[in-house]
Amino acid sequence: MSTDMLTVGMNEDTPAAPTAPPVCGLEAATAVTAVDPEARADPFEELWAVFPRKYDRAKAKAAYKALAPNEELHARLVAQAIALAAHHEKNATDKKWIKRMHTWLVGECYLEDLPEPYENPKEAAIARARENGPRKASKSPPARKTTGLSPKTPQGRHKVKIISAEMPDDSGSPEERFKLSYRIEDGDHEGKEFSHTFKSISADEREQTEGQSVFADLRKATGVTEPEDTSDFHDLSLRAIVTSMGRIEYAAL
Repeated sequence: MSTDMLTVGMNEDTPAAPTAPPVCGLEAATAVTAVDPEARADPFEELWAVFPRKYDRAKAKAAYKALAPNEELHARLVAQAIALAAHHEKNATDKKWIKRMHTWLVGECYLEDLPEPYENPKEAAIARARENGPRKASKSPPARKTTGLSPKTPQGRHKVKIISAEMPDDSGSPEERFKLSYRIEDGDHEGKEFSHTFKSISADEREQTEGQSVFADLRKATGVTEPEDTSDFHDLSLRAIVTSMGRIEYAAL
């Protein structure tokens, strides 16, 4: 047998060098880390971090989860939130006038233009009244009263439930009325309904001051200290005290 044939035979029969066994768990752990959602950044947290008002986090998170935005929509939400924050910072907007995130998401406000800069309603109403100048006397009959209690509202202390709340005036109106409707839930007048209308914005400073005082009592009585919509008052119960002078006061139950 020649030397060449012997060399080839020896090379073919020589076993391969042993390799070290794979380390158990190393590759598996790497794969798990790559898809583990806990290791990824939370999209909600990213949006929450840039939104200009940190309030009602649980509601905000629930609204975001219900919306379930894809990557494109999430990127738009973040961009709009950053723009909104810059807008409010530039105009020094008071926090209480900035929408909460859950309202912003549910109302699809991220698809709208940036809001108009907030103006103090009292100062705006007074300024408009000054611009219009003194009102001229008119022989026309007096306008129908648009504020106060509805006719035949029973006097006394009543436990009432708010069955509707609305602001009937257009957004461009120089005055702003707030109308509440109630149903009495106790006493001799149980089941009777009545309404109460007051002005939260008026060219008449005294009338506006009274209206804002009533609104403050209402918010305190219901616990809705920072309402964002009239619907925030729906189905809430409180105490309504109707006096013989046709005035009304509110208190918590």
